[in-house]
Amino acid sequence: MYLLKGFINNSKLASAAPAGTLATIGALSEYSSTYAVTKSMEFQESSPDLFLVSFTSQDESGAVGVPAGIATQVLNFAAWIYAQTQAVPNPGEIAAQTLLDRLLATFQTEAQNFTCGPMATDGTYWVPEWLQWENLTDPVYGEMMSGGTCVIRIWFTDSAFGSQYDDYTILVVPPVANLDDFFTTSSSVAALVAAQTYTDTIALVNTARGNFPETMLEAQSFNYIDPNNAENTILTNWTILIYGLAGNNIDSVAGAIINFILANSTHDQADWEAILPEIFKRTEFTLVPMWDQFAIPDRSQQRGIYSPVANLGRANTMIGQVAAYGASHINANACVQTVPYKSIALVSCGSPSNQNNAFQIVDVFPDLLGVPSQSVDFNRMAVATQNFLLLLVTMLVNAETLTQYGSVPAGMTKLTRNNVLYLVTNYNNISYLMVTKSSFPLAGVPAPEQSAETGTTS
Repeated sequence: MYLLKGFINNSKLASAAPAGTLATIGALSEYSSTYAVTKSMEFQESSPDLFLVSFTSQDESGAVGVPAGIATQVLNFAAWIYAQTQAVPNPGEIAAQTLLDRLLATFQTEAQNFTCGPMATDGTYWVPEWLQWENLTDPVYGEMMSGGTCVIRIWFTDSAFGSQYDDYTILVVPPVANLDDFFTTSSSVAALVAAQTYTDTIALVNTARGNFPETMLEAQSFNYIDPNNAENTILTNWTILIYGLAGNNIDSVAGAIINFILANSTHDQADWEAILPEIFKRTEFTLVPMWDQFAIPDRSQQRGIYSPVANLGRANTMIGQVAAYGASHINANACVQTVPYKSIALVSCGSPSNQNNAFQIVDVFPDLLGVPSQSVDFNRMAVATQNFLLLLVTMLVNAETLTQYGSVPAGMTKLTRNNVLYLVTNYNNISYLMVTKSSFPLAGVPAPEQSAETGTTS
């Protein structure tokens, strides 16, 4: 199988955009250009304004150069798409299905399975946000030649590419040069960690970066646990360079750190779990708002209000479908609470790997109340609990409308596990994963019973 993902840049449109602005179509932003460590650019003289920026070009063996024939096909298809708008007489807006039908009719001996995104325009040209197809003619990868699959996906708008490109690279800068030094004495570890100054870390980041600016730079801190005295901990700082917005989630970052450690150490994972458990055994809670249960359903002029009443069997089924924690653990630790945002019921459960056996939300926030911030009882909670409740409401507001390609507030990320989309944030070194409303209905969860008269659910 061969896979190509890239962006079609149109220098004519990019140069015509007003200074300081980005053309609506045909222009790649500086931010999006950081989505891959290395890229290639392909062009041909017959279409001098167009060139392909290849972000992913790989087969079963890994990264490969873009085959010349495939690059030619991509640029020919892109030129053909731009030419449709300029046909005489000018057709104006082109429907996506019309474009796909024309593509298949024109190139049916070269490609198949055309699909595309919504149409976009700059007022003159109409192009799809993205286009995907399977090549049939490449002598190595084309299906007619090899029986393999050759999938090509190109984007024409930066807004779509920036949110939809799903590959990434993560580089890790550790707190000490030789990772196996963590298995010396705790005093030696403390000295080594202290010896790597902020200046040293910046120098290491610049070395890792080279000539390829990253999409984002993150820092994470984890406690080293002295194997001879669990009370003796040392804070270690790890720096993460992420290329591609899709890599900015807890699973990808944690996986990159773990892979980096194991690839650069003579010790196995069990040894590392003992001294850096926060990396290898993360503390997290899965949160499932009962988005499909209404006390008062939506009306034409007024939004509905969720039901705070939860059937315990249905609540357990919900959390069990999205959290791979095991039925016995969920049955013993799942909790249901009402949050003061549209009166919604929220099911939560902590991972079996959580530190300090914090499996129930009350193990972390024993004074958690279901009251709004305006209540006189709000200040009776500890400040940390107050802030968590406010954070929970903020998460609910955003998770209610978040979709796969939507943006998230600063300090939060998106995560997809088993086709379920989560809004994720970290609070006091604990990750909270909230299932979004767009992931409903959840597979395997029966619909709530609904009253025919009132529309209420249970």
